[in-house]
Amino acid sequence: MQQGIIEAVKERVLPFAFLGLATFLLGFSFAFANILKNVGLRGDKMAAALPLIKKQQQKV
Repeated sequence: MQQGIIEAVKERVLPFAFLGLATFLLGFSFAFANILKNVGLRGDKMAAALPLIKKQQQKV
């Protein structure tokens, strides 16, 4: 009796486990994409500021 209930619960819970894993991976993907976007923006700003930084260092 209990073995049958355990097996039935496993069958019902499996889709929720898959949904939880998919949600976790989706959240991780969004976070990683956001990090990559911000790194690109910072790289562009640093490339624009680098000549000014070098000029200031040459004056000193």
